[in-house]
Amino acid sequence: MRYARHVLLPEIGSAGQARLEAATVGLALEGRAREVARDYLHRAGVEVDGADAVAPAPPVAAGRPELDEAAAFVAGALHAVETIKALVEAGEPHGGQKVVLTGPREDDA
Repeated sequence: MRYARHVLLPEIGSAGQARLEAATVGLALEGRAREVARDYLHRAGVEVDGADAVAPAPPVAAGRPELDEAAAFVAGALHAVETIKALVEAGEPHGGQKVVLTGPREDDA
């Protein structure tokens, strides 16, 4: 078990942690949003497919250049949280987001 702290959360538990560790997902994000989502998912124990499994989303723009970095960070964090929720079957998805599972991990095959 990779993260004992997840098991303590009733929304995740040992079954949810096993699903996180077994999952490989693709990200439909670019740039900083993709980096943030990848980092958050990795910290949760989720493998992120290195190839773009789905068509990339348009770059995140806040309409004000000085806010673009923050908007990309928030978009990446939200994507990661929604992916984790879908994998552990907790809560309702935000904005109809779909998780793209790209297959088993290579080390599990």
